[in-house]
Amino acid sequence: MNRKLLVILMISVLVLSACRSGKKAEQPLAPIGMEQYAPGKYFSPQEGDSLMVDLVTYIGVKPGGATSQTRFEPRFRTYYTQQAKQFKMLFLHKSEEALYYYYLLRPARDLKGDRRGVGGRFRMEDGRIECFEELFNTPAGDEESLGHIGESLFPELVKEGNADRFLGNNQYIEWPDERLKYDKELHEWRYDVQ
Repeated sequence: MNRKLLVILMISVLVLSACRSGKKAEQPLAPIGMEQYAPGKYFSPQEGDSLMVDLVTYIGVKPGGATSQTRFEPRFRTYYTQQAKQFKMLFLHKSEEALYYYYLLRPARDLKGDRRGVGGRFRMEDGRIECFEELFNTPAGDEESLGHIGESLFPELVKEGNADRFLGNNQYIEWPDERLKYDKELHEWRYDVQ
């Protein structure tokens, strides 16, 4: 009797495991203490994918032939969709004022690492990003170290609306600095911004 029960239990576990292994993970788990900033709290996986492509249109490398103004045209959407596969949203928060704060990882070309953390904010109007702004970029590093940096920067960003307390600390924020600033009109980092 006990042997039959054990066999049935083992078969049930195997069947359930097989069913679960075919499921795609919907959202990565947030680190302990950061659960309230899990991106899946605000968007379904499909909406999150679409949002990431929209964010990459602002943050990513422009395709050949695109300018700061034309990069939003539908003809470039496929390019940004491919580029979005290299980005990863770690933290997202919607404030009471309907302002979204984000911290994501993007590709970096640096000897110190192949990723960089990016923090900023935006609003959503009728499913479209409005008032987009990058507030900081971290030094290049690996995903684990950038995740830890984000765990320090993101709560500050949500609480204060900025991470200015970390400016000048190159272990956390590489730019903005005294030379490189974010141009809110062109949506890019520039040396000629006052």
